[in-house]
Amino acid sequence: MRRFCQAYLDEPTIREAGIAAGYSPRSAGEQATKLLRNVRIVARITALRRGALLSRGIDRAYVISNLADIAEDRTIAGQARVRALELLGKDLGLFAGRAKATTTVIVERRTPRLNPDPAPFALASRSGVATEMMNASAEMVEDPA
Repeated sequence: MRRFCQAYLDEPTIREAGIAAGYSPRSAGEQATKLLRNVRIVARITALRRGALLSRGIDRAYVISNLADIAEDRTIAGQARVRALELLGKDLGLFAGRAKATTTVIVERRTPRLNPDPAPFALASRSGVATEMMNASAEMVEDPA
């Protein structure tokens, strides 16, 4: 069990972890799959993984700090920054217990006229965590047709 748990962290596939733990190459994948269904083995692998991260100085504070840096860095792509903000929000419990909203859209014959703005997005900071908000506005006018 201990050999498999350590091999699971070291090897790229569960089959190779099974072989490293001493199982035959023919049955290693099947045996490894069975071992990963054992709650005690999964708990041991989780503890080993956590210990490895902590020994490198990677803890919750480190991760939160790096996510905040990503969220505030304007040179990083927008999608990565939004994901960093999402993870920070989840850590702070901002999204807990919220149900998904259902929206009914009524379509009318209106044409949007966008207000030209050279910088459609603005970066605002609140408590050291960046948030992106839309700065552009749209003016709805009746469609003459």
